[in-house]
Parts: sequence; structure tokens; C-alpha cells
Amino acid sequence: HSDKRHCGTAPKKLCIFEHIYFARPDSVIEGVSVHEARMNAGRILSKAHPVDADIVIGVPDSGLDAALGYARESGIPYGIGLIKNKYIGRTFISPGQDHRVDQVKIKLSPVESEVRGKRKKRRIAQQKAQQEAALLANISKKYDHMQSITWYETKRDCKYVTRDGSYGYPDEYYAVELYAGHNDSGSKLLRLRTRYYVYKGSRSWIFYDKIQIKGSNGRSVYITTDYPEKKSEVGNGSIQEWADNNVNDIDDELTEIAKSSSIFVKFYGKYPYEFKMNAEQTAAFKEIIARYNSL
Repeated sequence: HSDKRHCGTAPKKLCIFEHIYFARPDSVIEGVSVHEARMNAGRILSKAHPVDADIVIGVPDSGLDAALGYARESGIPYGIGLIKNKYIGRTFISPGQDHRVDQVKIKLSPVESEVRGKRKKRRIAQQKAQQEAALLANISKKYDHMQSITWYETKRDCKYVTRDGSYGYPDEYYAVELYAGHNDSGSKLLRLRTRYYVYKGSRSWIFYDKIQIKGSNGRSVYITTDYPEKKSEVGNGSIQEWADNNVNDIDDELTEIAKSSSIFVKFYGKYPYEFKMNAEQTAAFKEIIARYNSL
């Protein structure tokens, strides 16, 4: 027989440390889940004290639930960055600060791969994402269902105009335009379109059969523009010659040329013509090379 009259009228006094620290996370105290209470504490902390961080790490064991709540509320990734030694007792009640510090060093071990260089990795990832966004701003993407190829083409105007015409369209120009892609199996593709156009001019066919592209750094390539890649057309007072060549085999050289501050082009043929790429042509060249190398 037991007699509980000595405590029957005493008001209940719940220690808040039960929800914060002592109780197991799967406990329910006064109808409240300890796990949910700690998660809510982390959510509230995230709102009250937001931080710019790479990862949220909880101190095991009782801090894990709060860290998870902080991560979910803030959107910062949650990670396991500390491993607890189960054979070390409570450290916060150890006598003396130096002893407590020594005990904690034994009790908790960092997961280096989760924390080392994290800020640097995040900065690199952000820079890469920004560069990718800048590239795509001037590049269009389309899928060729017949060839099963995804193509990336510049949105910039790649014409080098030698004579302006009426209605805002040039009477004569030379165009040099790289475009890149990859097939469904992941193989990369790099191609070069070139074009000569003249309308009602004294100049006629130039019969170009080779293109030279040279950077101010001295790197240079030659692309032969022969049939069947090379085509020509005459009509309505205009003359056009154009080619579309595979340049995968010289992608390394083109990458080096793209590092130049200036790029020069020469159309070889019956009437050779040489020019320095304008700003739009140069930017398009560099952007497509960068996109190709990122595929």
C-alpha cells in the first residue's frame, strides 16, 4: 500500500531543461513532442537571428533537432558535422573551464569533409552560377529532334559590315559565328558558320575557300571551306557564299584564341579580305567557346 497524500496537492513544476536537453527526442511531455519543441526552437532562432552560412550543424545529441528546424526555416543546408563519443560523460558539469574544454575535444570530433573549405566552395559555386547565367543571357538553346542534338547559338549579331545599305540592312558583310551542342549520349559538338553577302555592289564573288582565325596572343587556325559544306547563291541582285564546318578537332586552339583581347579573321579566295572582329563578334566567340567547354 502506498500513500501519496503528501504530494497530491502540490502544483506541477516542469523543468524547461527537459524539452531543451535532458529528455529523449521521442518523448512526449505534457502532450508536447520533445522533437517538435526543439525543431520549433530552431525555427524561432532562425527568424530571430538569421545568418549568412553554408551549412547548419547541430551539436549531438539534443542540438540536432533544433539545428534541423533552423535549417528548414532558413533554407541553409543541414549537415552532420560533429560526431559524439558515446563513452564520455556529461561535460558541462565538469569542474573548471579548462577541464570542460579538454573533455569536449575528446567528446566531439568534426567531419572535416563537411566543414573544411565550405565557404570557399560556396563562393566558387556562386561564381560559377553567375558566369553560367551571364553566358546563357546571350545564348539560345534549342533541341533538334531529328538529330537528337541540343544546340547553343549566340543571340548576338555576328556580321562585320563593310557597307551599310538602306532600311537598316547592310549591303555587304562578312559573318563568323561559332555554335556548340551535344547529342543525347553527351558527346560535344562545335561548328563554325561563315558567310559573305553583297547586294548591288561592284564586288561580286570572292570565292573564299579558307578561313583563318587568329588571336592577338599569336594562336591561329585555318578552316577549309570546301564543298559540300561550302554553298553559294545568287538572286534578287545579291550574292551569297556560306559554309558550315565541324571544328571539333581544333577546339583547343579556338579556346586559346578566345583568351585573346582581339581576334582577327581572313577570308582567303580570289579576293581575300581581312578584318578585326567587332565587339559583338568577339563577345559571341568567347561566350560560345565558354559554353562549349562547360558542356
